[in-house]
Amino acid sequence: MVFLTPHILFFFYMISRDESVLVVVDIQEKFRPHIHEWDVMLGNSIKLIKGLKILDVPVVVTEQYPKGLGETVAEIKEVLEFKPVEKTCFSCMGEEGFRKNISGKKQVILCGIEAHVCIMQTTLQLLDEGYEVYLVVDAMSSRKKSDKRIALRRATQKGAIPVSTEMVLFELLKDAKNLGFKEIQAIVK
Repeated sequence: MVFLTPHILFFFYMISRDESVLVVVDIQEKFRPHIHEWDVMLGNSIKLIKGLKILDVPVVVTEQYPKGLGETVAEIKEVLEFKPVEKTCFSCMGEEGFRKNISGKKQVILCGIEAHVCIMQTTLQLLDEGYEVYLVVDAMSSRKKSDKRIALRRATQKGAIPVSTEMVLFELLKDAKNLGFKEIQAIVK
């Protein structure tokens, strides 16, 4: 489908298992008491991780300055084996290790924190470099609700595509006859 605005031409594609990667941005322990609707963001991020593991979609986890902000939360460690990409740049694209982890993919699905800082800057760089970016709105947050809202508006104006956890899972699944349907259905209930 093609969508025209006065200045921009967007192409919207279906999210593809072969072309996509999930990036879980900076869901670290020290952020827990400060993030708006932390439990909702974390719960939906875990649903995404579990579902994408079933569907064999790669998952990359980043940690912003873990020496100061702590490691990825235990709840994610319980459902996913990973070696985090440590970073000090706010944009994940500033780390060579991150770039290697998404190499060969053209669709990046983003969840995590903070929407207006690390996710926003990563989104802008990914878009500038030709990636399709899918922002999982119910699996991302900031300290303030208003910062998330402004970041989403800016990102979508630049071409990022807002999605929900269930949209991603069922779009990748494509058909109730496909392997993994019952497992995905159990995750989202």
